[in-house]
Amino acid sequence: MSRLVDWFGLKVYSDNVPQHRQGCYLITNLINGKQYVGSSVDIVVRFTESWLAKSHLAKDQSWLSQAFRKYGIGSFLLQPICYTWGDKKHLLTTEYILIDLYDTYNTGYNMTRATEPYEIFAEILSNSELEAKRIASLKAYYKTPEGQKSLRERTTFLWQDSGYRTNRAKAFARPEVQAKRSEAMRAAMARPEVRAKHEEAKAKPEYREGQREKSTVAWSNPELLKRHSDQAKKHLENPENYKQRVKQVLSVQEQATEAAVKVTKGSIWVTNGKDNQRVSKAMNIPSGWWAGRTIAKSGPTKGSVTFRWITNEVDSKNLAPGDPLPEGWRYGKAKWKSKEQVV
Repeated sequence: MSRLVDWFGLKVYSDNVPQHRQGCYLITNLINGKQYVGSSVDIVVRFTESWLAKSHLAKDQSWLSQAFRKYGIGSFLLQPICYTWGDKKHLLTTEYILIDLYDTYNTGYNMTRATEPYEIFAEILSNSELEAKRIASLKAYYKTPEGQKSLRERTTFLWQDSGYRTNRAKAFARPEVQAKRSEAMRAAMARPEVRAKHEEAKAKPEYREGQREKSTVAWSNPELLKRHSDQAKKHLENPENYKQRVKQVLSVQEQATEAAVKVTKGSIWVTNGKDNQRVSKAMNIPSGWWAGRTIAKSGPTKGSVTFRWITNEVDSKNLAPGDPLPEGWRYGKAKWKSKEQVV
């Protein structure tokens, strides 16, 4: 039995839930009975991207949006009337007939008849200058704080629909779309003001914390891990990419080795009989510590053995516990000499 259920805050009949198909729909105000007839090549996307998103924007003054704000979207029933095939003109002709049938132009929320928006749409598409102006106007609007806020609200709202997420994922997976997005990103980051703003955002603690959380969630997805692994394998199948990757790995290893050598040459091990640490040769050994290391033993006689450094001012070596101090030697290490001093 059909019953009313919630759909993005609206009411729909359980046996007539909107689908991602081309067609016409009817919106009814359950409080005063006024109606609106609309059409789209995808009813779900059209409705969520247009009416529900616009209802959050104060600038949209269409009668339907004003009614959404006045009565709340929970007071409206959405009913797909029919699904159609054919071109845009055939779809709008059907909408025109339904507007007359329900008389929503005179008694409802329709502000125009279907033929009027179609003629304007056709004129824009046939006039490259008008189309260029329209695109420029949209770009300028979405660069403003108000436009960016509007875009964020719309995207957040639309992302609740699993069908919308699936369609977007398919679109972004297309090679030509990925190439276009990469090119746009490189062009944007080449602008000093964009790069400066990006670096400023990255320096904020909340940005870094947010990125860590997103990364943790993303990399816990097995599908993402497999896709990333497959892409990496495919990338390295190219001999040039493989050679470049080997060079990068070797370069990182060389840098790590150089850093380790610098640390080792400029420091010594010290111990307090329990813990070990390295200190700079230029520093005095802390009180209660001495040169050497405490090494843990494994096996039946677990514990720790403290080896102490001894020197004869020329060489240095470890003295095992219980061994006597040789004549001419003292506890400690020989003073470190630079390469120039040795030569």
